[in-house]
Amino acid sequence: MKTILYAAMFSILIGGVVDIKAQNPEWKVYTNGNIITALAEEGNFLWVGTTGGLVRLDKTTGDAMFYNNANSGLPSNYVTDIAVDGSGEIWILAGRTFKRFDGNTWTTFDTANFAIPPWGFRRIVVDDNKSLWGVYEWNRCVGVAEFDGQQWMDFRAPDYLAQSVESPTSISIDKNGVAWIGTREGLLKFDGTNWYLFNDSNSGLPNNEIWCVATDDKGYVWIGNNNWQNARLTEFDGVTWTSYDTLNSGFPYLRINCIEIDKLGNKWIGTNKGLAKFDGNSWTVYDTANSAIPYSGIGALLHDGQGNMWVGTGGNVEFIFDITIGKGLAKFDGSTWTKYNTSNSGLPYNTVTCIAIDSSGTKWIGANTTPPSGSTMGWSYTGAFTEFAGSNWTEVHTSQSGFVYCYSAVSVDRYGNKWVATPGGGLIKYDGVRCIAYAPDDSGSLLRSPRLTVDRDGNVWVGCNNSVMNLEKFDGTHWTKYTNIASGFSFTYVNSLAADPTGNVWIGTPDGLVKYDGSQWFVYTPVTSRLPTEDITALAVDGIGNVWIASGARLVKFDGRNWVWYDIPDGIPYSVTDIGFDATGMVWLATSYSGLKTFDGNQWFSYTTSNSGLPDDFVNCIAFDPLGNTWIGTENGLAVFKKGGIIEAVERVNSAPSIPAGFALSQNYPNPFNPSTAINYQLAAVSHVTLKVFDLLGRDVVTLVNEKQNAGTHSVVFHAGNLPSG
Repeated sequence: MKTILYAAMFSILIGGVVDIKAQNPEWKVYTNGNIITALAEEGNFLWVGTTGGLVRLDKTTGDAMFYNNANSGLPSNYVTDIAVDGSGEIWILAGRTFKRFDGNTWTTFDTANFAIPPWGFRRIVVDDNKSLWGVYEWNRCVGVAEFDGQQWMDFRAPDYLAQSVESPTSISIDKNGVAWIGTREGLLKFDGTNWYLFNDSNSGLPNNEIWCVATDDKGYVWIGNNNWQNARLTEFDGVTWTSYDTLNSGFPYLRINCIEIDKLGNKWIGTNKGLAKFDGNSWTVYDTANSAIPYSGIGALLHDGQGNMWVGTGGNVEFIFDITIGKGLAKFDGSTWTKYNTSNSGLPYNTVTCIAIDSSGTKWIGANTTPPSGSTMGWSYTGAFTEFAGSNWTEVHTSQSGFVYCYSAVSVDRYGNKWVATPGGGLIKYDGVRCIAYAPDDSGSLLRSPRLTVDRDGNVWVGCNNSVMNLEKFDGTHWTKYTNIASGFSFTYVNSLAADPTGNVWIGTPDGLVKYDGSQWFVYTPVTSRLPTEDITALAVDGIGNVWIASGARLVKFDGRNWVWYDIPDGIPYSVTDIGFDATGMVWLATSYSGLKTFDGNQWFSYTTSNSGLPDDFVNCIAFDPLGNTWIGTENGLAVFKKGGIIEAVERVNSAPSIPAGFALSQNYPNPFNPSTAINYQLAAVSHVTLKVFDLLGRDVVTLVNEKQNAGTHSVVFHAGNLPSG
């Protein structure tokens, strides 16, 4: 907790009584829905599946309704498929869960009411008879299930096929009721009785990795590959296989994401480099160079009842590790492109890696594209740095600085400057007007997930995961580099950084806890201290100077002399990624894959996707605004939470008409506090009011008020979340 020591050049403080309005719900989730994964039509409505939730779009007005895990029964914001059955009910695959939505009620299909585990379903489709079909993979079984509106029928492939076929990717039902299933090992056919597998060894299929399948009115099957080598668009008429590629046709690109066939029999093919239309003779390609299509990577297609083609963008960018980028939804009526919003916020990407909140409550957010599984080259994917003030989202174009990398850490100094660490790119300072880039002489020294903190003197400290250079200090002009040899300690990675009120810098590493007081280094390990393990994944300093450390499955508090262990419930199978403290002193832990945990000194509580509005159980960062809301950055969206209801607005109302008898400055409340406190004062006459906050050494920290004000009772909220304690 912080304790305030303030001095007034006594004509004090900021005017007005603060009227804070709490609003339910307790959770609100902000996502980016620009990557479109699925489309389905329900009369005048279009249902849009995105990686940021589900959208119902009125095709006439363009009005959108957004569904996410915090405001609906949607189990996950990552929607993989949608279908509308004959009764108009919406079927949704999201987060390995199978849901049905009738417009009011969400029904979950799980092992309690469904014979097939819902997490086994990969794709769903509705046939010409309006029956719902789903292809699944479960317990080394591959099969299809049909729902005719009354009952489910399950058809499983024979064992000899199930053992050689994995990962079904797509399904289409032809006019004769035959199911065609794309897999990564070839094309499966099921005619209601028999199963058959086509692959590149027994057929004219050019490649076994099939990403999408569609069937036309003739019963022909159209197959799209999504593989680097030997990928094709292939037509199968039941006898002959015909393949199209960039050499023998006008096909734009070999990697195919989706296929849609319109009422005239035209084939529309979504690729990573444009939308292709094939009428049986000629090819037409639409991309950003020759049309108003918002993005050339196409992830989903739908031809509606009015003859419009709906194009959902979302394609891979090969030069940055196959990362999927999307630019939303567009309608093409044959001549005009119309773009529609599919995001409930201005969040640029859904992986929120860092958040800082300034004294005005403005959020500064670093968000990145999700790196591919197994990728360790974090600096190669892309990101954006965004300001969120009130209801306005503004992207800060750090390209002015010459850097276009992702963002791993952000901090706000006492002057309001925003400092951003970018893996591989250096340090960026944003003063509210322009970005200034600072790159150390060794340009490789900030590679791989740098950490960031600002000390009491305004020095910026950057810790890196780099075996050559681990820690650097920037004083605004000069860089000071601390190497293993020169510093007298040995560690290879910096997991976390924090600065305390007395000027110490604390460094969490996989090899122990390190303190630097400006001249000496102190290393704490299980051998030299009561630290439980060497591996420190996160640390933070609270308002009274205690250092809180995540070490293994324990949370440790160190006051400079004493070590206190707290066992983290459930053992934390994955690491703690961030530690924070709210205004009540509650300790918050962000974890990878285990959600959020809070600790009040006695009891623990866990927030996960299964018991709260948390959008993802992988939490990267937490921050607290002046209104007491908790902001949570996850791998799939930004959440805000406050028990009892989120506070979204603070309104100033006029002071009471009574005139105080004299000038008075009241004690701030609460005190101690973390991170906000309210200060009340009275003015007996019109006065020029100045209020400044000083630290314990008498240095001017911040000016809260400097203006002329009327007589009356006034109040100000001082938010010190981004300042050192003292």
